[in-house]
Amino acid sequence: MSILADKSERTPLWLIIVAIVIIFIVFSIFGNDSKSDKKEEVPTTYLQCDIDVMNEELEANALSASEKYKGKYIEFVGKLKSIDSDGKYITVKSVEKDSFFSSFNCSIKNDSQKQIIKQLKKDDLIRIKGKVTTVGDILGYYVDIIEINKE
Repeated sequence: MSILADKSERTPLWLIIVAIVIIFIVFSIFGNDSKSDKKEEVPTTYLQCDIDVMNEELEANALSASEKYKGKYIEFVGKLKSIDSDGKYITVKSVEKDSFFSSFNCSIKNDSQKQIIKQLKKDDLIRIKGKVTTVGDILGYYVDIIEINKE
C-alpha cells in the first residue's frame, strides 16, 4: 500500500460534511447551556400578601418595603383596575380601599394569561401569583404574573 491512499479508500467529502453538520446540530441542541435557555424555577409556595398592608409598608418606608418584597414570589387578591389595550400589563387595586395610588402593576407574560384576562372586567376579583420585580416609592409595586385566576 502506498503512502498516498487510493481514491477508492478515501471517505467521500459529502459524508464528512454531513457528519460535521450532524455533530453541530447535536451540540446546538444538547450542548448549549446558556442562561437564555434556562427557565426560572417557579416556587411551590408563595408569600401570602395583602395589597393594603404592602402599600402601608411602602408609604412608611420605601427602602424597607423594597428589601422585604423585591425578588419575592407573592400571592395576593385584588380588584382588576385596568387592562392595557396592548395586552402588556394590568393594574390591580385593593379590595377594601379605593385609592388612586394603591395599585399593583402586573406584567402579562404569555398568551394563556392574556386569554384569561380577555374574559375579565373592571372590578372583577382576581388572585395573582407572581414575582415582585420593582418596588418604587412613587409608582408602587411591579409584579411579573406567573398565574392569574378569577375569584
